Amino acid sequence: MKCPDCSHDRTSIVDTRTTEGGEAVRRRRECNQCQFRYTTYERKDWDQLRVKKSDETTELYDKQKIHDGIELAVEKRPISSGQITEITDEITAEMKARDEQIIGSKTIGAAVAERLREIDQVAFVRFVSVYRGYSDPAEFVDVLDDILADEALSSSESDTDQAHTSEANNR
Repeated sequence: MKCPDCSHDRTSIVDTRTTEGGEAVRRRRECNQCQFRYTTYERKDWDQLRVKKSDETTELYDKQKIHDGIELAVEKRPISSGQITEITDEITAEMKARDEQIIGSKTIGAAVAERLREIDQVAFVRFVSVYRGYSDPAEFVDVLDDILADEALSSSESDTDQAHTSEANNR
């Protein structure tokens, strides 16, 4: 690395530390010619994160595409733009944390579907119908059956918990 003071191309690293929660490396450098000291930071270049699509082509990761897909799924649903941004940010952070240069579009779609299922089941069904490419009404029925089965399971677990609590209080 060239010295910013004298442009000499030989420098030494004097100190190295991780910063920004481990997301960057701070290096203290010294020019071998003029002894000028300066600091550099190394960060991963996230602009290079790529998405592998189902047709095997790749494109640059685009956070806005995720945001737009979620926005379409939650249209006319009680979901705020803040929630959409929060979900988009969470998914982006999750994809970056994978520490992979190429991520499958199915991986991203699954992450979006998982979060939508937690906050709004109608938006979830809308999203997965596009993400999974549904063309048959029976596929919608299968998804709805899964949702209803999960609700029934959650409801029966809740009833069981309440019964146990009631029995314990009666003792």
